[in-house]
Amino acid sequence: MRSFLFSLLAILSINQISAQAPSGKVYGIVLDDSGNGPLEFATVVLKSAQNQSTSGGLTDEKGRFNVEGLKPGIYSLEVSYLGYDNFSKSEIKITPAQLSVNLGEIKLKESASQLAVTEVVGEKNMFQLGGEKKIFNVDKNAISAGGNAVDAMKQIPILDVTMDGNITLRGSENILIYINGKPSGMTGESQQAILESLPANSIESIELITNPSSKYDADGTAGIINIVLKKNYNRGLNGIVSAGYATTYKNNAGATLNFKKNRINFTSAYNFRFHESYSGGDNNRKNIFPEYINFINSKDDSKHKTYNGNLNLGIDIELTDKATLSFNNVFTGGGGPNNEINETSFLDENEIYYAGFIRTRDGSRTNLNNSSNLSYRQKLKNAGQTLDISAMFERGYSIRPKNFMQLNYDQDYNMIDIVPQQDFNQNTNNNTLGIFQADYAHPFKKHGVLETGFKMTYRNLNSDFYADSLDRSTQETVLNQGMTNRFNYDEVVNAAYVTFGGKVKDFNYKVGLRTEQTNVFVENSKIEGQFKNQYIHLFPSVFLSQKFAKSHEAQLSYTYRINRPQPGMLNPFEDFDNPLNIRVGNPYLQPELINALELTYLKNWNSTFLTASVYYRHTSNSFTRYREIDTETAVATLSWANIDNAQNIGTEIIFRTPITKWWNIMINGNIFHNSVNGQVPGDDNDNSVNSFQWNTRTMSNFKFWHGTELQLSYRFNSKMNYLQGYIKPMHGMDIGIKKDFLKNKLTVSMNLQDVFNTRNFRVYNAGTTFDSYMNRKWESRIFAINVSYKFGRGETQQRRRNDGQMDGGNNQMMDF
Repeated sequence: MRSFLFSLLAILSINQISAQAPSGKVYGIVLDDSGNGPLEFATVVLKSAQNQSTSGGLTDEKGRFNVEGLKPGIYSLEVSYLGYDNFSKSEIKITPAQLSVNLGEIKLKESASQLAVTEVVGEKNMFQLGGEKKIFNVDKNAISAGGNAVDAMKQIPILDVTMDGNITLRGSENILIYINGKPSGMTGESQQAILESLPANSIESIELITNPSSKYDADGTAGIINIVLKKNYNRGLNGIVSAGYATTYKNNAGATLNFKKNRINFTSAYNFRFHESYSGGDNNRKNIFPEYINFINSKDDSKHKTYNGNLNLGIDIELTDKATLSFNNVFTGGGGPNNEINETSFLDENEIYYAGFIRTRDGSRTNLNNSSNLSYRQKLKNAGQTLDISAMFERGYSIRPKNFMQLNYDQDYNMIDIVPQQDFNQNTNNNTLGIFQADYAHPFKKHGVLETGFKMTYRNLNSDFYADSLDRSTQETVLNQGMTNRFNYDEVVNAAYVTFGGKVKDFNYKVGLRTEQTNVFVENSKIEGQFKNQYIHLFPSVFLSQKFAKSHEAQLSYTYRINRPQPGMLNPFEDFDNPLNIRVGNPYLQPELINALELTYLKNWNSTFLTASVYYRHTSNSFTRYREIDTETAVATLSWANIDNAQNIGTEIIFRTPITKWWNIMINGNIFHNSVNGQVPGDDNDNSVNSFQWNTRTMSNFKFWHGTELQLSYRFNSKMNYLQGYIKPMHGMDIGIKKDFLKNKLTVSMNLQDVFNTRNFRVYNAGTTFDSYMNRKWESRIFAINVSYKFGRGETQQRRRNDGQMDGGNNQMMDF
């Protein structure tokens, strides 16, 4: 740490000394010519006419650039952006008498071959590439209007979202989810609650980083999903109000208010959602024990009501032209009742009924979460030289009480007990997350950009599980000592990284190295003492790209990553919601280690766009979920274990082409070979898996009748194999329509999800002692209508101050 701070101070001191020499700057703002606002990540290059040396970088989120440290002389400028015609300007003179040159607004026009390709959903390109990122703009998506963040992710071509909200990327659920570039905080059910409380109409875009560089956290097998929330930089007072309704009592309402004056930008938003849903299914299991064979068939129906509120407050203060202080606080709260009835039957080997029970559950859940972020950005002397410091603190609380009542029946369907069996349990979780991070970027004019930084992360999960039962003879409540438990999980990760990137003509490169030290401490009443797991790893990364003539580009990347087990996977006490199917964690799980390689090709021609990727992942200590059956009680236990390794190799294609001027389609396909090698604990079978799996999505976009937009989305998932079984194919279609009125201030959207009611979840499991089949159906054919209205000033141009500088932001270059 001392050496890092010493080096940082030395660099700053050298820059301070060198800054005494006269130097000039060129600055301006890059905008979309059609009025769609600033262009972020546009490439700006200044070339000296004397020695052909170059300077430059990328525009920031407001389209601004500011190239400093220029010697007096004559320069030429070139601005480029994917899908737009290049802009060139020569004879830019910097003299001792005029060291500052303001180029004002530079407007780029979409190239003729791109106009029909990128304008998929209205004002913004639906799909963009920004270095390591694949950016999907979901702001105007009609199908997800009125939904939440999970609904928005369902419309991202290369993401899979299961019926119960689990998100997968290229066959893996091990994904890091960020919000505005910061970790979303909690995991498991807490993370799910945050995503469900985040309305889709508050999201600007969703970014996918499938092979992140060493600058990012090394956690996550498949990469990072970053949800970028809307942030209005228009001057004055601006806002949006919205409301929506969907079938079976689903309502939402929200308002966003933004005020910007001089150097202060204040944003506030509140959204409320009420959601009622239904689900049900069958679970049939055949037990194959040495002494006997029997069948256990169950059927359940459930009803859920959820109330969610989301309050977002943020402020950006431009302390100077080179320093910005930002604060953001997000509070989410929600909950509601959930009820279930389960009917279970026991059958002998001839499938003749001999016993059964009916079990009801009356429960509720409450989730509260507050996340605060404070960040400071200081632009230093040279163009692109920045220091970023940020801190994040998050607290979460959840409580889930459940009351169970069970009535047992004999072979003649007669009730056995006059007084029903009654049980109660309650799970209370308190979560804490703290992050401190510092990042420094230093450009070298003729060589590239050096980035370095460190990050400290602390995570704590404290879980209390209480259980009791009613003594039917005395009618007194008795504590269930076997189930009552306490679980405490502490994780501390210290990380440091360094990357270096540069450009040689049309060839870009970026190499990096990250080190992470992990300390995990687990305490549980069923474990004597404290379980510890401490380790340190190095994570290299390489990113290469080459641009060719006629809009060709190729990218190659390699990373080494880690996937740490989540707290719920480690918690060793049982979940007894269903007494015949319980879940239990494994505190001795070791982290997965992943080598990931990806090659991507991009091509634009004749109004058609294609990106094709080939990827490979090799995972050591691979996680697997497995099920085993107790031969005496017939209770099935679901748990986790490490197996030898897993390999995943596949290809992914995104292809878009216009059919006519008013109809375009985008097709996404992903086919991969999945290989898993290892042995499931307690199973005598060979559990290795080698299978091909694939999924595809087709999106059609139509424009008619004064800009009305119609969207159709169809998704098909093939059979998916895993160690103890497979998931059957699933498919479905969604449709949405959107129309703007009152000069685009009023927007009306309608959508229907799962048009043909075909989405259901069907799973087959098999082991040495069992054979089972599950069919589960969630409510999915839902019609929704959503209305939003924009008000306030629509001014996007920045006011000039008397000194000729651009007001309204720190004029900084983004990382090159």
